[in-house]
Amino acid sequence: MAAYVDLFARSDLATTRAAIDVPVLAITGTEDAPHFARMAVEPAIRAVYPDAVVEEIPAAGHYPMQETP
Repeated sequence: MAAYVDLFARSDLATTRAAIDVPVLAITGTEDAPHFARMAVEPAIRAVYPDAVVEEIPAAGHYPMQETP
């Protein structure tokens, strides 16, 4: 899981993704695995998408759309 989050820090990916000019919303759940917790995900997302909005859903794990509809 950590490798997935670390993928955002790769310089080639960051360069490619930075060229995309669309709003970015990253969602995490308070009950998700530590590698996907907001504290782990937000810095990686913001390194590529500085204006991204990162939201955390209470009582949700990795699938908040199913766990907290």
